[in-house]
This record gives sequence, C-alpha cells and structure tokens, in this order.
Amino acid sequence: MLTLAISVTFHATDYLLNDQKTWHDLVAGVAVDMAVVGAAIVTTSTILGVASAASAGLATIIAGTVLVPLLVVVIVGVAFSIAFSDTSDYVKVLSDELRNIENKIQSGVVKIKAGAQKINSEYKENPNEFLHETFGVPMFKKTRSYN
Repeated sequence: MLTLAISVTFHATDYLLNDQKTWHDLVAGVAVDMAVVGAAIVTTSTILGVASAASAGLATIIAGTVLVPLLVVVIVGVAFSIAFSDTSDYVKVLSDELRNIENKIQSGVVKIKAGAQKINSEYKENPNEFLHETFGVPMFKKTRSYN
C-alpha cells in the first residue's frame, strides 16, 4: 500500500511540475507501477504458499513462519527493483496508446453529435411518427365523425 501511495504522489507531483507531462503520462505511470507491485505480490504469495506446503515438521513450520516470509519479501523486492528499475519505456508505450484511444473517442464523439442533431430535427418535425418508428409507440389518428 505504501508503494502505491508513494507512486501516485510521485507521478502527480511530476505531472504538476513538468509542463511536458499530460494526464496520459500520469495514468500510465501509476498503472505500470501498480502492475509491478501486483506482480511482486503474486510472486511473493506463490513462493510463500509453496514454501509452507513443502515444510515438514513443527520446527520447520515455526522457523518458516518467521524467517521465510521476510526472506522472500526481501528477495522478491530486490529482484523486482532490479528488473523494473527503469519503467519509462512501459510508461511511454502506455501513454501513447492512451493518446490514440482519446483521439479515436474524440473523432467518434463528433459523429455522435451529428447523429444527435439529426435525431433532434426528426423529433421536432413529427414527434408522433418519430416515437412510432423509434420505440414502436402506437399512432392514434385524430379523426372525428359526428354521425
């Protein structure tokens, strides 16, 4: 938890102080850090599970419950620190992809607005027919006959 809090604080400060950074860089940086922390947690949990299942005897279990988790956390932490010491390439790829997605959404929003204007004009022309064609609302014709 502390790692994630520090990561968010670091990336938010970097975003606020660096004019070249965009929200894409903020989100991508935090996402990559969360993925690394998640992978480290899963790795540690797996190793501890295997170690506790493999331990036999009361003395081994007692020693294992005290020493093994500390050693595993330290070893996995060091290994992940070395392996992911520079995540800038991952952050760049993810932030570029976020920019591409945003551009696609914005071009799609323009199409949606044009479609919304068409629907609005059709509704204003003849609301009863529009509701009938769109939602299947029955149309009632107003004809009066006085016989």
